Amino acid sequence: MFVYGVIGLGWDFDQEAGLFFAMGIAAGLVGGLRIAGTAEAFIEGFRSMAYAAILIGFARSISVVMSEGTSSTRSSTPSRLHSRIYRSASPHSR
Repeated sequence: MFVYGVIGLGWDFDQEAGLFFAMGIAAGLVGGLRIAGTAEAFIEGFRSMAYAAILIGFARSISVVMSEGTSSTRSSTPSRLHSRIYRSASPHSR
């Protein structure tokens, strides 16, 4: 289903996530967890992944700031934030 959705229907990440969610609900119901058991299993899964999701979000935001945070006056000049981080991470010359 995933391959057909991406290749045949041009699905993006949002459509794939929706299909994955629906398949998880169907698997829980078919596996005999009922509605409450399926919901509890999803909550436990979300809880175990929350810390990783927060770290990935922070890393992505830093990546966006570093790659797209150029000065508005001259696009070739790196942003002040990038310059400060670069200087603090560089070994000091003698």
